[in-house]
Amino acid sequence: MSSLAGACEPAVFVVLAAFNGERYIQSQIESIQSQTYGRWHLLISDDGSTDATTEIIRAAAERDHRIELLPGNGEQPAGVVGNFNYLLEEAQARGAQLCLLADQDDIWFPEKIARQVECFPRLGLEPSSILAHSDLVLIDREGEEIHPSFVRHRGMFLEPRSPLGQLLSLNYVTGCSVCLNQRLLRMALPIPSGVIMHDWWLALIAAATGDILYEGSALLAYRQHEDNVVGAGGGAEIVRRYQLWRGNWQRGNTELHRTFCQARLLQERLAELELLGEESESVLEAYRLLPTLDALTRVRSARRLGLRQGNWLLKMVLYARLLTAPGLGKALSASEEFHQGGEHSQ
Repeated sequence: MSSLAGACEPAVFVVLAAFNGERYIQSQIESIQSQTYGRWHLLISDDGSTDATTEIIRAAAERDHRIELLPGNGEQPAGVVGNFNYLLEEAQARGAQLCLLADQDDIWFPEKIARQVECFPRLGLEPSSILAHSDLVLIDREGEEIHPSFVRHRGMFLEPRSPLGQLLSLNYVTGCSVCLNQRLLRMALPIPSGVIMHDWWLALIAAATGDILYEGSALLAYRQHEDNVVGAGGGAEIVRRYQLWRGNWQRGNTELHRTFCQARLLQERLAELELLGEESESVLEAYRLLPTLDALTRVRSARRLGLRQGNWLLKMVLYARLLTAPGLGKALSASEEFHQGGEHSQ
């Protein structure tokens, strides 16, 4: 691989997971090409698209040597988690100091890479894991603004008193805004089978072994369309999400069960790396033991851990689920049945 970094510039890789993205992927690639920070290498993995996505990527790679379409990642679709794992392992193998995740249908603002590089005091070679993420502007399928702040739109809490405690039950890091350093890559890879989503796993590793840094400015436009819809926002969003949870109560219980499996995977990874400190072990063990407690004790323990699901109503729904979820005591064994994959990259 040719050197991508100058004397004072890190090896910056962008990884983009693609699947049937012919409508928007050209605009996303062009927004990456328009970055004020130009010394990057874009790795794209297509997960078996049946439209013109692959042809668009190949044409872009022919015109710009910084863009590379990776060979297929197996005969079967890898799913979004598997595809990003493949991309991140490729970036790591090529000496990435900093790695940014990209979705195929967003638009990066010109200073995104430059602004995120500034978050890393040693240009990706910090001794601890660091994950930087930012706010996003919401746009519709035609590129018109829906809301200037994804964070305010969703009522998210991005600087909790206990990042690890909150992340165990809810991911508040949006993958397409993420930049991570070399040590976090080493700690997080390979992404184990059974995690719920790749960005959630990266955030958990960062919270347990280093730092999560939040940039309050929006650094990209986050496109919402028929395959990727956030919702109407405000009170309407609260009502919508409440109705969804009420109508899919068992699905919500299953998702909660999976978080206990994910906590176990994190505990195992930290032990393997000999990084399971006393504080992290205490938080993880307390979370994993929630299903074994009586209902009221579960809620008290959840409050001590700082668990919440965004706004106050969703927090109350979480506590109601902890109080009433049938079979929660079997969560640790039931969650073992879940495996990675199943969803395509979008």
